[in-house]
Amino acid sequence: VDELFEQNGAGPIYRAKDGDLALLFPNAKLKCGFDVGKCIGAKLSEFDDPSIAPRLRKIENKGSAFYAVWMEVRDMKNEDALRRCMEIARNEPGAQSYGAIHCLSEIYGTASIDALDELALEGYIEAIVAFDDLDNNPEALKRLCRHLYFNQNSQIRLKIVLPKIFESVHAWREKQPEFLSAMITALYDPNQDVRSSVAMSLRRIANRTDSPLLSFEDDLLIALNHPDKEIQPYILQALKNLGSTRIEERIREGLPIRTNLKE
Repeated sequence: VDELFEQNGAGPIYRAKDGDLALLFPNAKLKCGFDVGKCIGAKLSEFDDPSIAPRLRKIENKGSAFYAVWMEVRDMKNEDALRRCMEIARNEPGAQSYGAIHCLSEIYGTASIDALDELALEGYIEAIVAFDDLDNNPEALKRLCRHLYFNQNSQIRLKIVLPKIFESVHAWREKQPEFLSAMITALYDPNQDVRSSVAMSLRRIANRTDSPLLSFEDDLLIALNHPDKEIQPYILQALKNLGSTRIEERIREGLPIRTNLKE
């Protein structure tokens, strides 16, 4: 382990390409140090050797960090394991924090929702990413909406509205009225990156057949008078994509930018 990772985060990627690891993992695509770490971590987790986890836990490689943390907590009771993962996430920045957060979501599933929610409230952006591991979970969706409404960290809010559009969990969220309502509210976020990202996403969502955004037509008409003029063209296009025949109505003045959140 020590020789392989050489105590750095990159891992021996060039040596891997030369064939050492290619022989060990013939079906793996070792494109970067993360891939190397993931393959090695998975392989080492199969061995009952108490020296492996402590050594992996010293290595700044995100690919192996998940397995490093998991090997440390896997024999603990769930409650103790969840607590330990949160300790690592808070106290060991970098790869080990990453590994602990994804250990929470990937191993403990819905039991990790409260822990991820707490970490996101404290500003750990990776906790928002880890919610993706919970797939189409209604409670996870509810927590994400709450963070979009109330989290004071603008980077947390931004992470929620920067979807990976080719992942099914994001496509599912964008069909849920609860999430769309939170996005409409986020159009008035004090952070420009957040509201711009939301506006672009709404334009894209509106382009789908039978878009659920049609039920928010009134909100979009109000947003045509958005105080941030850069938002208005996206909203106009969203309404056009929806086939709205009410664009000329502009039913009332636009809403103000929210003042109860930090920019």
